[in-house]
Amino acid sequence: MVSGGLKVGWSTDMDAVVYADILQLDRIFKMSSVEYLYDSDPRKNSGAKPLLDISWDEYFKLFGITSDSVHVANSNIPIDSQCAQFANKKGIGVHLTGGLRIEEVKNLTDLLQGGSYIHP
Repeated sequence: MVSGGLKVGWSTDMDAVVYADILQLDRIFKMSSVEYLYDSDPRKNSGAKPLLDISWDEYFKLFGITSDSVHVANSNIPIDSQCAQFANKKGIGVHLTGGLRIEEVKNLTDLLQGGSYIHP
């Protein structure tokens, strides 16, 4: 599905999760330049470890997201706080995949099997 923004101030991640909720889906796939979710910023920590499977509650702790957190554009967070809270509330997971391999993938199925899964 391809779409423009649904609401001013929302991230494209939020748009995707809202569509997933409307369509009663329990997972979206976010393909971006980030291949995995890491336990720390890999640009600053060469020892950062990829997190392949993580709950929304663990994600909230990792990024300091609280119930009063709001979306901040360009905040360098894989899934923005507003979207993450909405996804958790609606029982929707986000499969984060891509990275440098996105240009090299010959089969979309291969790409969608890698990455990190963030879920309720």
